[in-house]
Amino acid sequence: MNRIQVLTDEYQDHPWLPGWHTKFSNIEFYDEWQQVSHNEIVVCGADLAQLHVKRWLNQGQPAVYVGRGYCGNHIFKKRKWWRASVNGWANTILKPAPYPRWPLLNLPYHDWKVQEVKRVLIAPSLLSTVAWEGINSRPWAENLLDKFPGAEVKIRFKDQTPKLRYATLWDDLDWCDLVVTQSSAISCEAFWYGKKVISLQPCPTWAAGQSTLDNWQDPKEPAYREAWHEHLAWSQYSVDEWTSGEAFDLMQQYLGPIKSYDPQHRYNLLIR
Repeated sequence: MNRIQVLTDEYQDHPWLPGWHTKFSNIEFYDEWQQVSHNEIVVCGADLAQLHVKRWLNQGQPAVYVGRGYCGNHIFKKRKWWRASVNGWANTILKPAPYPRWPLLNLPYHDWKVQEVKRVLIAPSLLSTVAWEGINSRPWAENLLDKFPGAEVKIRFKDQTPKLRYATLWDDLDWCDLVVTQSSAISCEAFWYGKKVISLQPCPTWAAGQSTLDNWQDPKEPAYREAWHEHLAWSQYSVDEWTSGEAFDLMQQYLGPIKSYDPQHRYNLLIR
């Protein structure tokens, strides 16, 4: 991989760009997303509110979508970890880890905590629910309230201020046995914390074995959860790794060539 495409308004003055110029023989800048070639890899921000992101997902554009890391940023004052989602909204296929990266995240390993699913936390994604479902996050969450008969259910609406979000996150995860969401970062945070997760849209927890609403009462730890920790660590990279361009080498060590990585999910996002 020696050529990437980027949008000018995203990367022209980006602090990572100097390192990328040493990594790639050719970086093509485009002022309009429609100019991007479908035969080459595009690197862009992970934002489902952007029309081009939805278009590219629907069209199967070879792409690396860069967004905030799934786990570990809460222990730093600034975001240290940024995820790489290849050819889809998440890396969903478990691969053999070339070597351990989990220790780099400086996170403990949590045992599985669920013995019975008695409390359900519905955690809608404020920014992406419209793209996935065509409705706002509140009605989406409220439509799920009666799907878990016999369980205590509550809704956690995400605060956009990280400090306020983390102030209540761990209390909510301690309270619940199951988190139901749509590809939100809480899916990984809860799964790492030892709680059952059902993500109704693609997220890295699918790599450990996808759960659905049909098996919401099953308390068993997914068979591949232990291996999933390395999958998570190989799906997000530090600012230093992004700045040097090493992140692209690492993701291909784990996932294989970017163009050929298949997340095994076909998108039909709503375009408005």
